[in-house]
Amino acid sequence: MNLYVTLDVDPDFENPGRGVEGALEGIRRCTELFRELSLSEHVTWLVNNTELHLTERHEVWLAKMSDGEIGMHLHLNRPVWAGTWCTLPSGEGAIRRAIEAEKERLDRWLVKNLGYEVISFRSGNLLTSPELFRALENTGIRVDSSLPAQFDWSLREVARRAMNFLPGILKRRLCRKTGYIYPTLPLGRGPFWMGEVLEMPLHVYAGGRYLKEDTSWVVRRTQAHLERGVTELVIYWHPHEIAGRERQISGYIEYLLELGMKPRRLRDAEDILL
Repeated sequence: MNLYVTLDVDPDFENPGRGVEGALEGIRRCTELFRELSLSEHVTWLVNNTELHLTERHEVWLAKMSDGEIGMHLHLNRPVWAGTWCTLPSGEGAIRRAIEAEKERLDRWLVKNLGYEVISFRSGNLLTSPELFRALENTGIRVDSSLPAQFDWSLREVARRAMNFLPGILKRRLCRKTGYIYPTLPLGRGPFWMGEVLEMPLHVYAGGRYLKEDTSWVVRRTQAHLERGVTELVIYWHPHEIAGRERQISGYIEYLLELGMKPRRLRDAEDILL
């Protein structure tokens, strides 16, 4: 079994006053944790360079992540691109231009300092569309990890599935009350190809409200996936969520390693699964 530890490196959107500072502090804490667990080389950092301006203002923090893989995390639902809460820009062309512009900035730094370009991607708020996947294929992205595998016939997931079929204007009104609306795959879904892009479904969100006093929720969700035959387990959280939760996250990762899982980067998955 392979374990993919991935991080969505966003500003701390819940605390706008220290959004960037919260993200940088989270990077520091995460790099310390991964060093203690001997995982530094096997982590994938999906960075929101658009809003953190790492390549222009905070290169030292990119350097701290450089032992692992650096990929791209892009919130195309943010006002700079779409101006909506829960929809992507309409049309493949608009999405492709947005990805190309941000990929080019990040690629310049990566090629100069690490010798590779971005090939891994995650969409902000896990929002996807057929146009997005075509744009990824046409911009050199090889591995995407934007689709969560969490559909379990609970009332919440049934409602989410139903809302995905609503017109865009109703989605925008509903998501302000219910949270972002995104498609979900069934529990236990493994990797699959969409054209030339390898989709690595998300399995466990190991952060935020799901990781409080202990790891009981994330362990139960992990076991649900493993019981359904998952062999490529993808977990994720945001670096700014780690403060005060180092012990829980460390314990959860140690639990996964004790199961015999081998840590990998997202960019490794293509070679493993070919």
